[in-house]
Amino acid sequence: MPNDATLTPQALPSIPGYELFDEVGRGGMGVVYRARDLGLNREVAVKFLQDRYAGESAAAARFKAEAQITGQLQHPGIPAVHELGTLSDGRPFLAMKLVKGRTLQNLLEEIAPLTPNPSPARGEGGQSVPTAPPLRERGAEGEGVNLLAVFEQICHAVGYAHAHGVLHRDLKPSNVMVGAFGEVQVMDWGLAKVLASGGRKSPEASEDPDATAVLVTDIHTPEHSSATRTGSVLGTPSYMPPEQAAGQVRDLDARSDVFGLGAILCQILTGRPPFSGKDANEVRVKAVRGELQEAFARLDQCRAEPEVVALCKRCLSFKQADRPANGQEVADAVAKIRNDAEARARQAELERAQALVREAEQRKRRRVWIGLAATLALGLLGLVVGLVYVLGLNRRLETALANEQAARALAEERKKLADESFKEALDAVKAQVFDIERELKNRSGTRDLREKLSRSATERLKKLVERASQRAAADHAAVGAHVNLGDVYLYVDLRPSLAKEEYLKAEAIAKQLAAANPSDAQAQRDLSISYERLGDVTLQAGQPARALEYYTLKFEIDKKLAAADPSDAQVQRALSISYDRLGDVTLQAGQPARALEYYTQAFEIDKKLAAADPSDARAQRDLSVSYIKLGDVTLQAGQPARALEYYTQGLDIRKKLAAADPSDARAQRDLSVSYNNLGDVTLQAGQPARALEYYTQGLDISKKLATADPSDARAQRDLSFSYERLGDVTLRVGQPARALEYYTLKFEIDKKLAAADPSNAEAQTDLMVSHRKLWTLAMYDGQYEQALKYLRDCRAIATRLEAEGKLHGQFKNAVSLVDSEIAACEVLLKLSPGLLEDPAWPLLWGWPRF
Repeated sequence: MPNDATLTPQALPSIPGYELFDEVGRGGMGVVYRARDLGLNREVAVKFLQDRYAGESAAAARFKAEAQITGQLQHPGIPAVHELGTLSDGRPFLAMKLVKGRTLQNLLEEIAPLTPNPSPARGEGGQSVPTAPPLRERGAEGEGVNLLAVFEQICHAVGYAHAHGVLHRDLKPSNVMVGAFGEVQVMDWGLAKVLASGGRKSPEASEDPDATAVLVTDIHTPEHSSATRTGSVLGTPSYMPPEQAAGQVRDLDARSDVFGLGAILCQILTGRPPFSGKDANEVRVKAVRGELQEAFARLDQCRAEPEVVALCKRCLSFKQADRPANGQEVADAVAKIRNDAEARARQAELERAQALVREAEQRKRRRVWIGLAATLALGLLGLVVGLVYVLGLNRRLETALANEQAARALAEERKKLADESFKEALDAVKAQVFDIERELKNRSGTRDLREKLSRSATERLKKLVERASQRAAADHAAVGAHVNLGDVYLYVDLRPSLAKEEYLKAEAIAKQLAAANPSDAQAQRDLSISYERLGDVTLQAGQPARALEYYTLKFEIDKKLAAADPSDAQVQRALSISYDRLGDVTLQAGQPARALEYYTQAFEIDKKLAAADPSDARAQRDLSVSYIKLGDVTLQAGQPARALEYYTQGLDIRKKLAAADPSDARAQRDLSVSYNNLGDVTLQAGQPARALEYYTQGLDISKKLATADPSDARAQRDLSFSYERLGDVTLRVGQPARALEYYTLKFEIDKKLAAADPSNAEAQTDLMVSHRKLWTLAMYDGQYEQALKYLRDCRAIATRLEAEGKLHGQFKNAVSLVDSEIAACEVLLKLSPGLLEDPAWPLLWGWPRF
């Protein structure tokens, strides 16, 4: 049994002087881990070959060459190498600067949807290619990311390498990291080539008199190996110059990398690399032939400055002689374009300011002349009677105008007071309903009192909603009224169908308001809330695909509102909820990698909000939920060590919240969930004894909450989960009798909950799982007829849920799985019942799990 003190996978090597943490990247040959340099107490990245490559392989030679090359290229845009060493099995490793940020590829993919393309193309391998982003977009921290400035930094780093006789040979957006503040690192020099050795610079290398003195000495890239022989192709065809795609290794020089720079710029401007096709071979053929007509047509249609487009085309020239000589020449050209553009912008701003001054002077002169003309006209008329008439008429007009303005102001004030009174009444009644629900529900044993008090408050809320429906025009108060009543139906009365009706009414009014005034932020927030509630109620009804549609609509609104005001905590929290909901539904759909992306985005927002106000219990709880969800998805992805970190951080927060108010049932429930999470991760890591301790702590809390309020369905379901986990772990350590006790307790709870609400997909699924757990123990105990009965009952539930479209995720194939188990049991019972008496039968059969 593994040591409880660690969850580090056995395949993780031990490197003297470094403590390895989580994996941050993996390529075709290497893997990168976040680590701590124990000597200097700093975070670093440690990269080493995957264990399928031997220490004396060609891959190892190329790995060492990469380390030596990057170690001698001392430039801010190239990651610093701290150490090159050897693992105990002979594989090389290198410790290098840990680059925190996103790849340029990820950045372009995230911002591409802002400029839709009606006919997206297909990239290498047939995947869809994103459309072009503007040259300036928002970054991870809300600051502007100037993509042209990013490209200029890439060119400077590559130009520095060229000045020292080194080619990169695999330039592409996924090999460029962009930090939160726009800093750039050119990564992955594994295919780099040294143009000169023995301290001599290549004739093609440009001079850089201001650069740090670096002499690339005696580094032999393994061109002699079969992987890099003349005629072979290394690199990425979508970004490759013709000479490299054709395998003309000896013809490569700095201008070959310049083509790669042009390819990156092409994707920045148009959203796609120069070459694309249905598969890699077609893309490579296009690269060999230099088929750039389609790429140039896209460049002609993009919104960039003509000078930028012209530079991109020069870099992508078929002939090497027609391209800029090296990366520094490209960087200089970009700098000139940017300086010229800034100069034009300053000149335009100056001209606008001058025009405003001239217009103001002209208005002033016109007023003077009009006044003089009026005075002259009155003097020439000299008609006192006429003057008196005019003055009297003016007074009457002014009086009428003042009366009209006063009446309008009075009407507006009355409407405002009426709206405010209605909203205050609505908020007060809703607050009363939810205060009763929250304050009493979080106090055990108060269900009867809670229902009595909330019933009368709910009736008053319904009357207010009726008043809102009778108002002359749709307004924000009406949206809030329907959402509030829907919330009561969903969370208090537990009637989701009625809740959905109210949410649909809210959505219809919110759409009307948003269409009438697209710039009304409140209307957009109302629409976002309506979509969120509709997503919640449809997901609860077992319709994840429809829920995803609603959550996506909510996300698009929240993203725009958050970008418009990054300092608004309420808007940022709404965006975090959007990411969280999208993570939930994609994880349920069996897409853990996508769910991890969404949960990570939610976590970053929650972390900032919690740090901004450590006393905000809601923000702290939101952060704990993010930690738990990150733990769930990384555990599902087979990363128990990383999941343990997340679960532990979530537990620390929840311990503090539970200690702050021991009578708060929700805080206690959260703490129970965290203990169960830690039990899951330690059990998966092969530490059942440790898992049993965590599960027992979770059970103690769940049992107290369920005993205090037997009618609370959620508390009962939590207790069922605790029994299930304890059954799993006791069965694993060879205590089937104890496991049967726990599974039976779970079954009794699930049976009651399913009978109380036959339409609840969660309750029915829980009962289905209980039947299958008991089948396992009945087979183990030799009760074969009872085992078959459990399976058939399980199948009956699964068949009904499948017909209703409510089997998803890990239960998607439940019917076919149970059918195969029933058939196998029947055959084995007839042919060889003695086999089932063997205590090792579960290992022999290897039954799959839900």
